[in-house]
Amino acid sequence: MTARHRTLTLLALSALVASRAQAQDGRYTFLGNFRSMERVRGGVVARADNGAIRVEQIAGVGFRVRDSFIGAFDTASSWATIPDSIVLTDPEVRETPDAVIVRGSALVVTIRKRPLRLAVADTAGNELFSESLGAGHQGARVTEIVARPAGAHYFGIGEEPFPLDRTGSMLTLWNTDAGYHAGQATPIYSSIPFYVAVNGGRAYGVFFDDSYKSEFDFGARLRNNVGFTADGGELRFYVFPGWSVASVLMGYTRLTGRTPLPPEWSLGFQQSRWGYYPDSELSRLTTEFRSRGIPCDVLYLDIDYMNGYRLFTWSPSRFPDPRRMLADLRRQGMKVTTIVDVGVKVDSGYDAYRQLLAANGAVTWPDGSPYLGAVWPGTTVFPDFSLQRTRTWWGDMNNRLWDAGVAGIWNDMNEPANFYGGTLPDVTMFGKGEHEGSHLEYHNLYALLEARSTYEGWRRLQPDRRPFIVTRAGFSGLQRYTSIWTGDNSADWEHLGLAIQMVLGLGISGVPFAGADIGGFAGAPDAELFSRFLEAATFFPFYRTHSEFSSPGREPWAFGPVHTAANREMIRLRYRLLPHLYTAFWQHTRTGIPVARPLVLEFQTDSAVYGINDEFTFGDHLLVAPVTREGQDTRPVYLPAGRWYRYPFDSMYDGGRVFTVSAPRVNPWARDDSNFVRGIPLFVKAGAVIPMQAVEQYVGERHMDTLELHVWDGGSETSELYEDAGEGFGYQLGAFRLTRFTTTADAGTLALVLSQTGHFDGAASRFLVVVHGLAAAPKAVTVDGGAVQTRFDAAGRVAVLDVPAAAKEVRIER
Repeated sequence: MTARHRTLTLLALSALVASRAQAQDGRYTFLGNFRSMERVRGGVVARADNGAIRVEQIAGVGFRVRDSFIGAFDTASSWATIPDSIVLTDPEVRETPDAVIVRGSALVVTIRKRPLRLAVADTAGNELFSESLGAGHQGARVTEIVARPAGAHYFGIGEEPFPLDRTGSMLTLWNTDAGYHAGQATPIYSSIPFYVAVNGGRAYGVFFDDSYKSEFDFGARLRNNVGFTADGGELRFYVFPGWSVASVLMGYTRLTGRTPLPPEWSLGFQQSRWGYYPDSELSRLTTEFRSRGIPCDVLYLDIDYMNGYRLFTWSPSRFPDPRRMLADLRRQGMKVTTIVDVGVKVDSGYDAYRQLLAANGAVTWPDGSPYLGAVWPGTTVFPDFSLQRTRTWWGDMNNRLWDAGVAGIWNDMNEPANFYGGTLPDVTMFGKGEHEGSHLEYHNLYALLEARSTYEGWRRLQPDRRPFIVTRAGFSGLQRYTSIWTGDNSADWEHLGLAIQMVLGLGISGVPFAGADIGGFAGAPDAELFSRFLEAATFFPFYRTHSEFSSPGREPWAFGPVHTAANREMIRLRYRLLPHLYTAFWQHTRTGIPVARPLVLEFQTDSAVYGINDEFTFGDHLLVAPVTREGQDTRPVYLPAGRWYRYPFDSMYDGGRVFTVSAPRVNPWARDDSNFVRGIPLFVKAGAVIPMQAVEQYVGERHMDTLELHVWDGGSETSELYEDAGEGFGYQLGAFRLTRFTTTADAGTLALVLSQTGHFDGAASRFLVVVHGLAAAPKAVTVDGGAVQTRFDAAGRVAVLDVPAAAKEVRIER
């Protein structure tokens, strides 16, 4: 379908919505009137003039709705969902003369009969959405159109370069290797067809499990409607009940999976550049980081490390002894992640190429001959990751890198990109003998299946190490296997703001381990832009700087001595906060909540946060407001209701309104470089406990026997600290410790109650409790009823005491 044809079709749909026309408009055929209903396992099938609809209750998830226009429902399983998550349970079903009513999972689904359309409400009777035109098709194309209630707001759909509130936007999902700008209508790298709707403080979610090229219209052309259209596939969607955004995400990630605990070192600072070679360059970089006292855990190797861009090989001139090099770097605490693209060079002397063809494991033309494309190695074939034999082979090939000492895998060019026409031809074929389909079906799935292949190979062949994988492209479910970065951004202020929006968009779409190239991949940031980018990214889950081959260096020391000091302090703050960050990742494994959280997730009843794109919370209780405009030394910050403290100054704010706060730029002529953390506005909720640690040059440099617990007076909150080995899978066998902190504050007392579950031999044995916001020295401090000595800093209004980690209660009498 041409772009012009698609535009005409959508305009026709818009006209239909406006006129409320009946079943058919000459382009799309809708279901028509109800004819019959039958009970099936998990729900009902309702048949209509032009098709059928199947409504099924999924335990712990919500409802699945499937529409068929061919008389039968698709029997193929989904690549996006976890098979074990689909547990059908029978709902309550009642038929009336006008409708079939299906009740369960905190939802009421009403199938109206004339014409057949759905309405979904919560059990209190609040309508969440209702179909205006409903489900329809035009040949292979399918569509679903629902009314958009007044006051509804829509969030999600992944990393789109649009405001977080997608209302009024039109978004195309077709993984594409392309640059992007704010509000750009063309598709970009990943596709996540899931959104969360918030209306009147209540939330629900919808996931369209369709991998074909698709479009979401949140009222851009359809005006008072929300539409989903896909070029093919079964019209299949899930509805997740809520009230809270967090509970919607719990259901969605129960269905599509959650990110397993990553190796803790992958949460540290990571330095990348296209062009780090030869091996001596990595040694030089490691020496620079260590001698300058700038923490760093990972260096990256782009395509230059390979022998003629052949995957899983090393350049004999640039990296003659990779095993020795990687071991030397590891002894200095530095890990290495290597890029692995998807194009396998056509070369009869290259064993990976010979093996892939011998296994019939490549993407083919319809006649079965391998499709030949072109990427960095020249003429290439593309692995067909829909085949189990190809996924096994891919894991075996990656093991060559893991066995040499490579710590992480960076999957790039996996939209899939192709120098011939941008991607693969529509008619290329996948899944021969298993689940056959064309590139139209598999395009958006390609990166997901590559990540799955890498992850499963890692778990099979390196069973004692947690996988660390980074991808550029993906589809719903990618979070089960990989982290993601937002692709080839630019060194400008627009892309700094977009980086925040895109990372938050991924988080509220179920993908917690996300980041952007710090400083921008293309172009040359000046010192101010790089430092502001680094300030924001310090609170991104994935923390990496990266740049193209021809651009100036992006190392933290590349912008002069004062900016070097400022950048060092931000990276050190990241390492101070690692216990807090690691705990947030653990929380995601339990609940599906992201690490970097849009304000709507935490404060959804406050409509003032719906339009905020440049503030977020970093784990529990810590609110971040990066500066995203050039030349600014202040910025407005909206603080939700409650008492907040500015970190590190402890100035106090009563929220529910906008404040103008200081955010000074780094002064390149400054003499005092002792506290550059003042440049980014950070706020902590009163009553919070934020666990911190001493700075280390890399994760695991030394055992942290004492951790700091920073407590802010004046509120009542619950906080958590999760500890385990940070590597391996002992935690799955019980080798972990979880400490919960409950604070209560009244006019005379601040109480901190600690409770612990689990056991981990490497957990901290002592806590250094730092209490902020005290007006005067405490009158008395007790730990488990016994008096203890306390140091009080009157200027900072901070009390410090040392307690055993096994303590149960700390009481501070003011």
